[in-house]
Amino acid sequence: DLLAFNDVYCRLITDLREIPPEDRNTLWLGFTDPAWRRARVDWEEGMGRMVAQYRLNMAGHVGEPSWKDLVRRLSEASPEFVDMWSRRDVQGVENRAKLLMNSHVGLLRLDHTSYWIGPRSGTRVVVYTPLDEEARRRLEKLALIDFG
Repeated sequence: DLLAFNDVYCRLITDLREIPPEDRNTLWLGFTDPAWRRARVDWEEGMGRMVAQYRLNMAGHVGEPSWKDLVRRLSEASPEFVDMWSRRDVQGVENRAKLLMNSHVGLLRLDHTSYWIGPRSGTRVVVYTPLDEEARRRLEKLALIDFG
């Protein structure tokens, strides 16, 4: 779930302010929002990894209905999620490079780093930093765009 974000992340893919808070979940958006799907350069691999990470983290939240509810909602909304979920893959969160295609500034090569602020299955802060000068320039340009 996206609990907080800065202005640049808010518009990294779509304007997150336009998405209802209950749908501000990267797994949900990756399977159900066309803009999020288009932005992921490695959609199949990236979403498969996210599903495997969710499955691993769900083990620490089996008593929480919201975790099962997200699986139910995704299963109803996306046959691709059902296929990936049925593989039963598990994977831990890892820091890695991400490629995102932003409709305003183009391809962004970003380093994705997670910082845990509680137990490993708890809340984390994710930081994206540019991997090269072009990505830095494009993020600066994105920060200046007035989205109203």
